[in-house]
Parts: sequence; C-alpha cells; structure tokens
Amino acid sequence: MAIHQVCQNNNSLQPAVVQQKLGKYEICSGSTSDQLSITNSQFPNPQSPIPNYPAPCPMPDARCPMPHSQFPINMSLTPVTHKVIGVAAIWNDRQQILIDKRRQHGLHGGFWEFPGGKVEPGETIEACIKREIMEELGIVVEVGDRLMTIDHDYTKFTVRLYVHHCRHVSGEPQTIECDEIRWVTLDEIDQFTFPKANEQIIATLLENRS
Repeated sequence: MAIHQVCQNNNSLQPAVVQQKLGKYEICSGSTSDQLSITNSQFPNPQSPIPNYPAPCPMPDARCPMPHSQFPINMSLTPVTHKVIGVAAIWNDRQQILIDKRRQHGLHGGFWEFPGGKVEPGETIEACIKREIMEELGIVVEVGDRLMTIDHDYTKFTVRLYVHHCRHVSGEPQTIECDEIRWVTLDEIDQFTFPKANEQIIATLLENRS
C-alpha cells in the first residue's frame, strides 16, 4: 500500500497521510482516528505523480487539524514492473523432467524450479527458452507445444510465465547459474520445494500425464 505525505504539522500533531485503497484514498491524521474516503476525481491521479502539488484539502473543516486552504502533496508511486518469462519443461528419453535448484541468494533462494528466463525485446517465447537454457544449463533443447500460461503477482512485480514442453537434444546439463540439477520423474517431483507459480506447472503436468 503506497503512503504519501499530505501535510506537515507545525505543532504536536503528526503528518497526515493518504493511503491508496482499491481505487479510493483515505486521509488520516496521525493524532486522530478521523478517516475520510474520497474518490479519484477528488485527488490527483496516482498514475501521474506530481511532487508538491497544491490541492484543496478534501476533509471537512471541522475534522481537519491543519490550516484549511492549500497544502502540499508529495506523491511518489513506483510503477509495478511486469516481466514475461519463458519456462521449459525439459524431458529426456526416459520420461524424466529436468529441474534446477536456485542459488541461495535472491528471491526464492534454495528453491527448485523449472528453468527459463526473461523474454528480451523482440524475442519470441521459443527463442527465449532456447537461449536461456543454453546460458543457464549449457544444453540444446527443442521447444515444443505450450503447456500453460501463468500470471502471478509478487510484492514488487508481476510475471507472466509461458511454459512449454521441451525435448533434450544434446549436451550434459551444467550448474552454470544454479546450485544443483536433477532429472526426476513426476512420481518423485513432490519431494522438492518449488515457488508457488511453479507448483501450478507441477499440478498441470500431473493432470496431463498419460
């Protein structure tokens, strides 16, 4: 939830803050329990932040503890980053699927995952998967049919995962950008801990297995 300074108190009162909530705003005074919901039309658009924008106070005179003409608004919303990811469900000729263990540092460190990576500008999903698998594991894969598409929200960004069946063509998998690699069957895969988005892939694989 984004919080922005609305007006600075000169005495003992705390600064008032505005909190965005489901397309509305709440004005809160730190020294009182007063709260007032106001619509977007009564407040600057959060998608177009204007630092120190002078705006009329939306609270009734009797309830606002601050001088009631104009007050500065310091807005600093950060746009949510959206990432498009190509993900590979890589099969070998023994009906095993490849998973790798993420490095300990960073998001989901130490979790297992299906390999893949971010799609570059102008790149197709298939080309992204081939490139990422070569960069991360040092192997050549053939990209097949799409298994599923997943939209997932994290705290600071959102992702869309395009998951494809892939066939291992050549090369020995290497731990270039991960800590460990395993070839596992679907009967064994529940022994490993995956991020939430990857759990959806496992569920679909189990549903579709012959």
